[in-house]
Amino acid sequence: MKFDWSSLFLFNGLASCLISLIVIHIVFREHKKIYFFLLILLLSFSVILVERIVRFSTLFYLFPQLLFISSPFILSIYPLTYLFQTSLIDKNKRWYMHILIPFLSFFLLPSFIMSSTDKLSMYAEGSNDPWWFTTLFIIYATSYCYKILNNTKTNESYLRSFYSDSRVENHLIINRFLSICSVLYLFIPIGLSIVYLDIDSSSGLFIRKMLYTGFSFAPSLLMLSFFLPNESFQFIDDKVNDKNHVNYSSHLEFEELKRFMEEQQPFLDQNLTLETLAHKTEMNRTELSKLINTESKNNFYDFVNNYRIKCFLEKLYKGEHEKFSLVALANESGFKSYTSLYRVFKRKHGVSPRNFLDRLEK
Repeated sequence: MKFDWSSLFLFNGLASCLISLIVIHIVFREHKKIYFFLLILLLSFSVILVERIVRFSTLFYLFPQLLFISSPFILSIYPLTYLFQTSLIDKNKRWYMHILIPFLSFFLLPSFIMSSTDKLSMYAEGSNDPWWFTTLFIIYATSYCYKILNNTKTNESYLRSFYSDSRVENHLIINRFLSICSVLYLFIPIGLSIVYLDIDSSSGLFIRKMLYTGFSFAPSLLMLSFFLPNESFQFIDDKVNDKNHVNYSSHLEFEELKRFMEEQQPFLDQNLTLETLAHKTEMNRTELSKLINTESKNNFYDFVNNYRIKCFLEKLYKGEHEKFSLVALANESGFKSYTSLYRVFKRKHGVSPRNFLDRLEK
């Protein structure tokens, strides 16, 4: 039994899958839908990596029947990752279609239009897939990778428009991890294309090993995202108007909104959302969002956190840090944690709260 250099990385990916399975059982077991998506996704990763370890080692000669067990699992990782991403903001209403369409396209369709001989030849050594089947898979994989990348951009805009707490930052990091994973997923169709184009066997094999070595890091990225505190956001359709509220232009100008923020300090609520602020100001949610975006040149997330940063700085200038910790001051200013304060403060002022305080005391 002999393993080459690529197997080391493949084993690392397999270990990440096993650790992740334990983590999601602890973190997501109460969220049944997310737990289901992640469980199947990680099991699919495990099967794919085991198949690659067999293919790139001497186990190839001992267990040739294992060479093609990963085919259906490769198809599943794309929609499952996308469904996990959309489930974090609770907007995948027709999730079953992402499972049904691949099944119809890659299992039922070939069974009707391909002969038994052609179907068996697909599982022979080498690339014997029909050109239309290979093209369909490349389009399928690329389209889901595009969906994940595009969803990352959409989610960032959406979350910053409706929420102001630390969950936003955590979910944005998770989305970035998933974006990187989607790029790594493209290595599979690229590797398939190399086989299909019949590139020189030795160089082609080396390139495919490099591609799957890169792919093996995807489970590790997923595992890192599991360790971030997170919970699903309730999706708010910003196209729906709030009929119970009046239009801001006849009730509350931007200056009045700023006065309300300074006097009533709603930003001290660590879970403040656009919906909550609209209710407190008796404004239309959609119009409030437009007012903030237009007049302050910020989204809701930055608009609220600017007030929290201002409140935190006032406490520092008053010397309250001599009596209370920075964590306590962060909480009193509306931040859920010091980590949340650190991210926002560093982005706005270019230094950490601790470094800012050190300069203040000199």
